[in-house]
Amino acid sequence: MTGEDRLIAWLRRRTGRWGEDLLGDDAAALPAGGPVVTVDQQIAGTHFPADLAPAVVARRLLAVSLSDLALVLREIRSPVDGVVVDTFLSAGERVDLDPILKVARIDPLRVEVIAPQELF
Repeated sequence: MTGEDRLIAWLRRRTGRWGEDLLGDDAAALPAGGPVVTVDQQIAGTHFPADLAPAVVARRLLAVSLSDLALVLREIRSPVDGVVVDTFLSAGERVDLDPILKVARIDPLRVEVIAPQELF
């Protein structure tokens, strides 16, 4: 387990039940419209040259964090519970305002049956 993995595990333990669901590899959207938090680790000599200027390192770290945050904010969630019955886009395709999935709510499930009167 890397240092970053240990840090994420520690944060999950400290954040309680919702931390298990929302804290991903590098970023988390806190519940109830709260802030989005990013956690990352960059090691001199491993992730960037050890002699790199501090200002360049800072810009790189900021870029990595912003990338993680942008990805978390682009997560797609359905506003209803249900079952996916049709898929209109595949992974990697550009998402715009067009539908991505068709979701059927099955709770409550309403069924209309037409049967001959002789059956009753």
